[in-house]
Amino acid sequence: AVIPPIEGCKPAAFKRLLGRLVLKGYRDSSTFNDMIGLLQDSYTCFGLTCNDIGIYPGVPLCNEDNFSKEVVDGYVLQNDVLEQAEIDRDIIHIEMFLEIEAFEAAINHYTMGY
Repeated sequence: AVIPPIEGCKPAAFKRLLGRLVLKGYRDSSTFNDMIGLLQDSYTCFGLTCNDIGIYPGVPLCNEDNFSKEVVDGYVLQNDVLEQAEIDRDIIHIEMFLEIEAFEAAINHYTMGY
């Protein structure tokens, strides 16, 4: 439930998470820190911060200073334009709802936002 929305915000992280956690099944514990890092780096997709999530035993500490710069259409952004780019994410989500004929969800997303 967490991984699909990442596609609209951080496509590269989505592909890695999908491949390692979903398609191949998580069997290689040596990639644990990498997978956690990708998830932590994706907190901004959900409007969350490290403080919102908290600290858990055995999980690498989250550091927002280490979050990668946003990449939009292959360009690394130098300024924070996430708020303006949210319209792209919303359109992708609405299209996803329409593809599965979840029309009420598409309307709710359009009227109430993310």
